Amino acid sequence: MKEIIKKYLSYIIINLSIILIFTILTVIPTNYDIIVPARTYPISKIYEVDSSYKEDDINIYSVSVLEYYNISVLSYLVSFINPYDILSIHNEMINTTSSYQASSGTIQKEVSLTNALISAYNCVEKSDVHITYEFKGYIIHSVYGDANNYFYPGDIVLKINDNVLTSTNSPNDYITSLKPTDTYIFEILRDNEVKTLYVNPILYKNNQTEIYIIGISMYQYYIIDNDISKTYPSYNITNSSNSYGPSAGLMQSLYLYEALSNEGLTKNIKVVGTGTVSINGTAGAIGGVEQKIIAASLADADIFFVPSSNYDEAKIVYDTLNTKMKLVSVNSLSDCINYLRNFEE
Repeated sequence: MKEIIKKYLSYIIINLSIILIFTILTVIPTNYDIIVPARTYPISKIYEVDSSYKEDDINIYSVSVLEYYNISVLSYLVSFINPYDILSIHNEMINTTSSYQASSGTIQKEVSLTNALISAYNCVEKSDVHITYEFKGYIIHSVYGDANNYFYPGDIVLKINDNVLTSTNSPNDYITSLKPTDTYIFEILRDNEVKTLYVNPILYKNNQTEIYIIGISMYQYYIIDNDISKTYPSYNITNSSNSYGPSAGLMQSLYLYEALSNEGLTKNIKVVGTGTVSINGTAGAIGGVEQKIIAASLADADIFFVPSSNYDEAKIVYDTLNTKMKLVSVNSLSDCINYLRNFEE
């Protein structure tokens, strides 16, 4: 036995060394995050609308990406040979725990589902299509750094310094010239209980940036009245858990418009897109657009809608792809509809 070990000792050492190095490379974290393309997803699996549309005639898809934080040394090295991976320096202000990411992402998704419904119903020019909704405040979806001492995702901001927030004003109207000695009084709704918070700005550090901020991100928050006399046709959200975040909002609103109007704009084509959506149908910027356009191309999309604010970065990647897919810059749901009405294959 000793002779066998002695004979193969060098091989054993080499193999153990390789295993050890590989294990270390997969365990040691770096200060980098990575975004990779994921998949397209049919919006038809998210909503059902009580109207005469045919589900097979509506071919509208959202597209997602996967983001990993503090990736291992091995993942960092592999990313250099994968043209679809995008690296970024990790932001220490971001809470990357799975529970926080799920909570934050779910809130953003729910807001996008509601905004898509409101914008689509309001866009359809039919007398029997209507929707009723009410502004409830600004819902917090993300909290950064030491602001976690004050706020939680899901808090609804009602007032700032005794100023009542409405759908026509903005928290930024009352938060200006932030200094570390300032104190802002927030009235929030948390777990159906109104609370008052006395908040000091926090120092935000990201790469070379150092500024004072309140440390939260918010969306306008609306509740839809689902009484049949207030909102018609009725709808059902069948699957809201397919992804987190708000970036499917624009395609959700386009799908709902198709279902309600029955125009058949996407009957023979595959439409993929990205972008947030407001209740008035405005398309908003999103992250990860480079990977999303790659995923759309790999899924054989005919059209990829992208918010105009993301168009330049999308175009850089688009020009490297061997694809017949058309890249279309839009500012709103109406832009998507008008483009499809005039589209020729």
